[in-house]
Formats: sequence, C-alpha cells, structure tokens
Amino acid sequence: MSTPPAGRFAYPRTAEVVYGPGSLAQLGEVADRVGADRVFAIASATLVSEGLEDQLRAALGERLVGVFSGVRQH
Repeated sequence: MSTPPAGRFAYPRTAEVVYGPGSLAQLGEVADRVGADRVFAIASATLVSEGLEDQLRAALGERLVGVFSGVRQH
C-alpha cells in the first residue's frame, strides 16, 4: 500500500476584496496600491465571452499579461 501525499500550503492573507458595480474600473488603482506590475487573470469562459478581457485591458492596460478561461466547473 502506498503512502498518500502530504504537505502544507499557506495561502497569503487577503488584504481586501473589492466588489459591486464599478469595481472592475478600480482594478488599476488596486494594482498600483499593491505594487502589481503584471497581472494574470483567471475567469470563467462565460465572463470572457461576455467581454471581460476587454474590460480588464481597459482597467489595467499593459499590466494585463494574460487571461486564462479554461477553468472547469467543480
């Protein structure tokens, strides 16, 4: 019988959550505040198909380095 994998993963503390109407437009300001020079977004395929990537690009400009929408539902 094999030994199951074991380990530890520590999630960093979430400093803030911004949500609600207009919150996407604040993303550039949030990136500035946390010192993010490059941002990689993970979103559902539905949101990306509805134009989320364009909205992210408008908020982040060249800081947006990619968007991944291949996450499967769980």
